Amino acid sequence: MATKQEDLLSFARAALPAWFTSDERIQEELHAFAEQHAVAWEVIEYWLRQTRILLADGPVGSLPDWLGQLAIDRGTRRQDGEDDDVLRERLRNREELITRVSLLAAAQAIVDADPDFGTGTVAMLELRRDRAFFVDLVADTGTGGVFTGPVDDVMTFTPDAGFDGHRPPFRAIEPAVEHRIELAGGAIGDNEGDFVITGISGNGASFTNAIGVADVDPTMGWTVTRYRGGNLRTGFAHSYLSRGYRMGSQRSTFIMILPFGTTAGTEAGIREMLRIKKGAGIKAILERRTSP
Repeated sequence: MATKQEDLLSFARAALPAWFTSDERIQEELHAFAEQHAVAWEVIEYWLRQTRILLADGPVGSLPDWLGQLAIDRGTRRQDGEDDDVLRERLRNREELITRVSLLAAAQAIVDADPDFGTGTVAMLELRRDRAFFVDLVADTGTGGVFTGPVDDVMTFTPDAGFDGHRPPFRAIEPAVEHRIELAGGAIGDNEGDFVITGISGNGASFTNAIGVADVDPTMGWTVTRYRGGNLRTGFAHSYLSRGYRMGSQRSTFIMILPFGTTAGTEAGIREMLRIKKGAGIKAILERRTSP
């Protein structure tokens, strides 16, 4: 079988006129060129071979485990005791996990197997593509609500009409964003003041007020303002994407929302299942509703 060098030399001789290659000096130069380029050819051929599951080399001596790297690129790894032939077969016949059908089937199996879920058929809500919005940031205001607490000096205020957009104003995942609630004009003076919102409880906003009083107050006026880096953002231009804080990093993401009543143990089990099953590079967000 001809070597790479011999193949290149034959190609050069066939491409050049006979009178040109008859010179002894030219022959020497062609041999040198063929020898140099044969090395590059062999290296490139070796690299190309390692990109193919059926041809890639496993760990041999001091050489890299190319087949193992192909497994890592596909979101898995060589298992303990797994030889090359078994790994090749597994990589070429991987189960399709990130599809609508497979996700619904996996979710339905979880619901059917856990009595905490009750009975029913799961559904998938596919959001339309993100849209960008550019608006002036305005404060959210209203009148009336219910105070609960204090528990360890923490009060919770739930407005009668809900917060704007039916979302409690709290951004725990973005520490630079801070929401404050201003309470004034109510029947109970101890509940009035300007407080930093530190969390949510159901549809209410929680904050620290050691002298707060639990009661229903239909006359309490409330205003929620937003700060970023300590600066009030009301009145400033504001841009956001339609998925809000769920957008996260710029990579493929799917969101699973567990129904009200799901236990913390079930949530932990589902979170671990997603960690194991999801494809490489896919971000999974799991949410558990804490209010009906």
